Amino acid sequence: MRKVIVLGSFLLLSIAVWGAYPAIGTKTPAPEAAPRPILRATPELIQDPPGTIDGAVTPDLIPDDVAYALFFKFLAGRRTVEQKSSLRSFVKQRPLLADIDVEALMRVADEFQEAYKAIENDEKSLAAASDHRSPKLDAQFALLKQRKLSLVNERVGALPNIIGTDGAERLRRHVIEYVKRKVKIAPPPSMPPMD
Repeated sequence: MRKVIVLGSFLLLSIAVWGAYPAIGTKTPAPEAAPRPILRATPELIQDPPGTIDGAVTPDLIPDDVAYALFFKFLAGRRTVEQKSSLRSFVKQRPLLADIDVEALMRVADEFQEAYKAIENDEKSLAAASDHRSPKLDAQFALLKQRKLSLVNERVGALPNIIGTDGAERLRRHVIEYVKRKVKIAPPPSMPPMD
């Protein structure tokens, strides 16, 4: 009886495998309506925390300095020939950026990134040096935040001299019309009370 069950199971498994794979040497066209897995997250699965600003919905609520900083960070650090070529290709595909001097823009972005990282390192050092919140600590973080804002404004203000007035204007439009729509700003985490 056991041999019959084992033999029957083997036979069913063989039929299932034979039906799943076409015979060797024959070509079977792929079915047109075969379902394909969805590899992207659906909005129902990932929810933004309450208070999140979504640039796709309200781009005017994304601050200019945040959008420019993200754009500069995107451009910065392109060292290899392939990375630079990829960036040039990206820029050429954007009508507002097509005629802008990409090399000059990369230099601005690299200088920005270096200065921005220095401020971020100061923030990390300040956070590591203190284990509790205080008015003095809040004031120091506020100064570092102001330094970041000043850095962005300084670099953006210098763009007309580097890529021309028309280039700076087209870059501004790209940041407002494209970059801001790709940004989400989550609300800051709640802070413990001050001592």
